Amino acid sequence: TNDPANSWEPIALGTLLKTQIKLPSLPTIFTQIMEQMSDPNSDAEDFSRIIRQDPALTARLLKIVNSAYYGYRSEIDTITQAVMIIGTSELFALCLSTSVISLFKDIPEHLVDMPSFWKHSIGCGMMAKKIAARKKEINRERFFVTGLLHDIGRLILFTSLPEPAGRAIASARENHYLLVNMEKEVFGFQHAKLGGRLMHQWKLPEKMGDVVQFHHHPDIRMVVMLQAI
Repeated sequence: TNDPANSWEPIALGTLLKTQIKLPSLPTIFTQIMEQMSDPNSDAEDFSRIIRQDPALTARLLKIVNSAYYGYRSEIDTITQAVMIIGTSELFALCLSTSVISLFKDIPEHLVDMPSFWKHSIGCGMMAKKIAARKKEINRERFFVTGLLHDIGRLILFTSLPEPAGRAIASARENHYLLVNMEKEVFGFQHAKLGGRLMHQWKLPEKMGDVVQFHHHPDIRMVVMLQAI
C-alpha cells in the first residue's frame, strides 16, 4: 500500500510511554497551588507568595482582575487583592491554562496551527462552563479547564512522535478519514487515551481525566462505570 501512515508499526501505549513518549511535567508553581488548594487553612496571602514567583502569571492575574469583566473602579495592584477577587477555583483554571500553554509553544506549524488549536480548545472550555452553569454545577472553572485540555493528548503526539503524527495527518486528509480514527490505525490508540494518562500523572481530579480520556466515546465510560458497580 502507498498509504504514508503504514511506515509506522503500532506499539502498545505502555511501551511508548517507557521509550518514546515523555509526558511533560507541570511547573512547580502549579504543584504548589494544588497543594495550597488542598490545605483548608490556606489563605489569599499563601497563594500570593507562590504567584509572586512567576512574573508572567502575576501580570496576567492583575490584567484579568482589572478587566471590565470585574468592573472595579480603582486599580487592583496587589496579588493578595487579586486572589481574593478571583477566588481559588478561577485561580486554579488560570494557573493550569497558563502552564499548559507554555509547555506546548514550540510545536512545528506543519503539524498544527496553535492559535486555531487553542481557539477550538478555549471554545470547548467555555461551552463546558456554560453547560455546567445551566446544570447548576459548582466549581465551574474545572469544567472550563477540562474542555480546554480535552485534546492535549494530540499535542503530546506532535511533540514526542512528530514524524508518524505528521504521516497520520497526511493520510487522514488523503483518505478523507477523521484524524482520530487514523490515530487508532497508526498508533494503536487515540490521543484521548494519552491525554487521560497525562491527567492521571498530573494528579488532577479523576473526573477530569475521565472526560479527557473518553471525550470521543462517552458511552465507553458508562460501560466502565457499570462494570465497577
